[in-house]
Amino acid sequence: MVVLKRIKILSLAKIAFFIYACIGFLVSFFIFSYYISEDIFWGQAGRSVVVFIIMNLLTAIVASLLVSLAVGAVGFVFGIMGAYLYNFFSARAGGFIFEIEEVNEKKKTEKKKEVFIKDIVIKKEKKKSN
Repeated sequence: MVVLKRIKILSLAKIAFFIYACIGFLVSFFIFSYYISEDIFWGQAGRSVVVFIIMNLLTAIVASLLVSLAVGAVGFVFGIMGAYLYNFFSARAGGFIFEIEEVNEKKKTEKKKEVFIKDIVIKKEKKKSN
């Protein structure tokens, strides 16, 4: 068995930043795209619909990037807090316990070959007996 005693704080914070930033970008882009399509649907575009769509699409992308950075920063802070709390409590109560089993691929393939060879021998014996 393996016990996870500590988590590197900066490592978890970086992973949390990227996860939160990706989710923040996707969600905010769909929200901004919805509002752009709503403006087009209700005729707020004015004369040139193409210019309106391009400008608002660029605005949606830039706003989504800014929102994703802000959400990523929140994820970074929560990652730091989560790793710190885990390290604090695992030092007092013990960490997560994992049961890990090593798998030897060579043994698996040898067993498969043995079964396959036995099947061939059994099939040949059946043919001989017929």
